[in-house]
Amino acid sequence: MSMKNQPELLELQLRQVEGELAKWRRAALPSPPPAGWIQTIREALGMTATALAQQLGMTGVGLRKIEASEAHERVTLATLRKVADALDCDLRYALVPRQPLDEKLMARAKSVLAAQLGPVAHSMALEDQKVEDKESMDKYLESAARSLIRRSPRSLW
Repeated sequence: MSMKNQPELLELQLRQVEGELAKWRRAALPSPPPAGWIQTIREALGMTATALAQQLGMTGVGLRKIEASEAHERVTLATLRKVADALDCDLRYALVPRQPLDEKLMARAKSVLAAQLGPVAHSMALEDQKVEDKESMDKYLESAARSLIRRSPRSLW
């Protein structure tokens, strides 16, 4: 693969991931119940801890420890998947960025550029060569940030 195609591939990957994340952003997902989903679903089914524990090949005490670890956000995904299967449930999870990925990249690129340009801007101000036109500077930062993202997105981190 040529280096020329890498920015296009990164942009394609970004659009594909954003498309999937958009589904999660639109979903009105409830917060987990205080007792956790395992216990809540088990009890809604009228299933005892002992019955579910037997399906999992463990003791009731072991299952209650899992339920407590889920309620306290200490359970592993592997354990959740195993219990979900035993409850005939699907386990679904996602990391959903708080802002769209392209906006996050742009903000990060601008931050990196600002850090790089800070000393130059300071020197220019000392020499009375300060850039007065904020709109021109914003356009420059936007263009330079896009270029930086296309050229070297890994350098942003």
